[in-house]
Amino acid sequence: MTLCQDRILSLLLKLMAIDSPTGRCQAKADWVVAHLRGLGIASEVTRRGAVRAVLPATAAKTSEPLALAAHLDTLGAMVTGHHANGRARLTPLGGLSARVVEGARVRLEQRDGRLIAGTVMPLKASGHRFGAELEQQAVSWDNLELRLDLLADWQADSAALKAAANIGDYVFFDPEPQCSDEGLIKARFIDNQAGTAILLALAELLVGDPEPRGRDLHLLFSVSEEVGSGGAHLLTPEISELIAVDIAVNAPDQGSSAMGVTLVHKDKGGPYDFGLTRALAALAEDEALTMSDDVFRFYFSDTHPATLAGNDCRMALVCYACEATHGHERSHLASILETGKLLLAAAKAPRLG
Repeated sequence: MTLCQDRILSLLLKLMAIDSPTGRCQAKADWVVAHLRGLGIASEVTRRGAVRAVLPATAAKTSEPLALAAHLDTLGAMVTGHHANGRARLTPLGGLSARVVEGARVRLEQRDGRLIAGTVMPLKASGHRFGAELEQQAVSWDNLELRLDLLADWQADSAALKAAANIGDYVFFDPEPQCSDEGLIKARFIDNQAGTAILLALAELLVGDPEPRGRDLHLLFSVSEEVGSGGAHLLTPEISELIAVDIAVNAPDQGSSAMGVTLVHKDKGGPYDFGLTRALAALAEDEALTMSDDVFRFYFSDTHPATLAGNDCRMALVCYACEATHGHERSHLASILETGKLLLAAAKAPRLG
């Protein structure tokens, strides 16, 4: 029983086709629940819109349940007002930098559910009008506006534009995924849709696995990780270990693997459980996986809010490669696959640590 790289990619592309900025994850949560129930896996959407699923043990139980977690929410923006010309001002949803959204293709969701295409533009956008001033604009959301693909925008009808984009309306960013023949995948919001795809691919394998499994496996999908509260309410008391899957930080002065799985020993929320992390390292060695170790500076995962909420379980973080996190992200399918293989080994282990 092995994971299929093409299957993970197929699931990833399907997930990317469903808009899910933090605060607007219902469609993706419903899709995930329907997919899991189609496999015969008991699943539910919580009051806050997150997803819980349980794969019961298939043999005599060897230890308390293990949970694997990924987050469904991505980044986005919201209308926060209007410029004098009627175009909408925007505020980010999650840690989305103004530096990486100029020129982004987006869709505005109106109150009646209608989607209007548009582009995030700098206030000074015409080189033939502003010349060198284009390069002198500060990187700031205050210096951006939403240009909608409406005749009212073309005709500079400020009243009609203000009526089209109301304060509180969501703005969805086009992920624009592309995959090269060499396995490189680039898109917005690989974070954390690749992690979700891994867990769904694992679920597909495990429901048909004849090998006895001695632990209940909980699959948890949070919907507010990008704003810091993702895993706070998802764990149930019987869960003894939680492994989150998320993006690595492939950047200067980082140790994250480009082609393999990364074990994270510490992030902004503090150190991860020593024994559980060491057990995952031993599993990776047993499975002959490509593995690296890292520490992240400006990073939380679903485990941090779960810890703050008082959950009494051991927690660890495993990551797949991601360059330019929260921006024009890029990963490699080999790294995503290696991460899935480690999580599959963990799910089948009688216990960890």
